[in-house]
Amino acid sequence: MNIKRLLISRYANFSWAFVGNAIYAVSQWGILIVIAKLGNPEMIGQFTIGLAIASPVYMLTNLQLSVVIATDAMDQYEFSHYIALRLLASLFGFFIIFLIVLFGKYSLETFLVIIFLSIAKGFETISDLIYGLLQKNERMDYVAFSLMLKGPLSFIALAGCLVLTRSMAGGALGMALTWLFLLLKFDRKIGSKFENLRPKFQKNQIASLIMLTIPLGVVMMISSLNANISRYFIQHYQGSVSLGYFAAISYTMTAGNTIVNALGQSSSPKLAKYYADGDKVSYLKLLKLLVTVGGVLGFLGTLVVLVFGKQILLILYDKEYVEYANIFIVIMIAAGISYVSSILGYSITAARYFKPQPYLSIVILIVSLILNALMVPKLGLMGAAYATLGSSIIQLLGSVVLNLKVAQKLCTKPNFGEVKLNRE
Repeated sequence: MNIKRLLISRYANFSWAFVGNAIYAVSQWGILIVIAKLGNPEMIGQFTIGLAIASPVYMLTNLQLSVVIATDAMDQYEFSHYIALRLLASLFGFFIIFLIVLFGKYSLETFLVIIFLSIAKGFETISDLIYGLLQKNERMDYVAFSLMLKGPLSFIALAGCLVLTRSMAGGALGMALTWLFLLLKFDRKIGSKFENLRPKFQKNQIASLIMLTIPLGVVMMISSLNANISRYFIQHYQGSVSLGYFAAISYTMTAGNTIVNALGQSSSPKLAKYYADGDKVSYLKLLKLLVTVGGVLGFLGTLVVLVFGKQILLILYDKEYVEYANIFIVIMIAAGISYVSSILGYSITAARYFKPQPYLSIVILIVSLILNALMVPKLGLMGAAYATLGSSIIQLLGSVVLNLKVAQKLCTKPNFGEVKLNRE
C-alpha cells in the first residue's frame, strides 16, 4: 500500500508540474510568435536582450533558494530566513541591472524594455521562492495553478499592450504589472497556508544561508550566461534583427525543457530524501529513469526537426524563418543533450553537492566564450548554433563526472531506512 501511494504521489506531482510548465512555456512561446506576427524581428531582439541581461543577474542573486528549500529535508533554516534573503538579494539584483543598462549604449525603447522586464523578473523571484515551499510540501498542483494563470495572462497582457502602444516597452510593462498582480493575489495567499511569509532579517542566519547557497548562485548565473552568450555575440556582430531570428528558433528548445523541468521539480524532493536516507537502490533507480526519459525526449525532438523543421518554422513564424532550418537542427541536437544534463544537474543539487558546481559552470562558460568568439564573427547564426552544441557537450560530460562523485559518496552512506526497519 505504501509503495502504491508513493507511486501515485510521484505521478500526480509530475503531472501537475508538467501541465503547469507546459501551459506556461506555450504561453511564453506564444509571446514570441505574437511579437513576430504583430511586430518584427527587431522587437523580438529587444525582448531577448532584455531577458539576456536580467536573467544572469537574478540567477546569481536568487542563490537557487527555491531548490534549496525543496531539498531541505532536515529543516535547517526557517522559511522566514529564505524570504528575507530573497527580498534583499532581488533588490540588489535590480540595482545591478539598472547600472548595467544605464551605462550601456541602448536606445530609449530598448532601455525601457530591459527595465520593465527586470521589474517583472524581480516579482517572479518572490513567486519562485513560494514555489520552492510548495514543492517541498509536494503540492505541485498549486505551482501548476499559478503557472497556468501566469502564462496565459502574461500573453494577453503583453499582446494587448503591444497592440495598443505599438511598443515593445508597453508590452513589457503590461507583463510586469500582470506578474505583480498574480504574486499578490494568488502566490502570496497560497504560500501563507504553509508558512508565515513574514521575513526575519536575522544577520547570522542570513549570512550562514548566503555561505551555503552562494555556490549555487554562481552556478546559475554562469549557466544563464552560458545560455545567453551566443545572444550577446549575435547582438554585437549581427544586430537586433538577427538576434530576433535566432531567439525565435532557439525557443523551440523550451518544449522539451518543459518536460525535463517537470521531472526535475517533482522528483527533487524524493531524490533528496533517498540520498539523505542512504537509500542507494531507490536513488539510482529513479535517476536512471529520469535520464532515460530525457535522452528519449532529445532523440525524438531531433528526429521531428530533421523531418519537419521547415514546416514548423513556416507555421509558427513566417517564410523568412525557413532559411534558418539548418540552424534549427543544430539547436535541437544541442537541446537534446541539455535535457540529459539538466536531469543530472537536479540529482547533483538534490544530493546537496554544491561546491564543485561552480567549477564546472566556469569551464562551460570559458568554452562557450571561446567557441562564440571564433565562430560567430565568421559563421554568423550557424556559428552561434555550433557554439551552443559544443558547450552542451561539455556540460553533459561534466555533469556525468559530478554524478559519479555523488554515487561514490552515496555508497559510503549508511542506509537509515534499513537501520530503522531492523530496529523495528
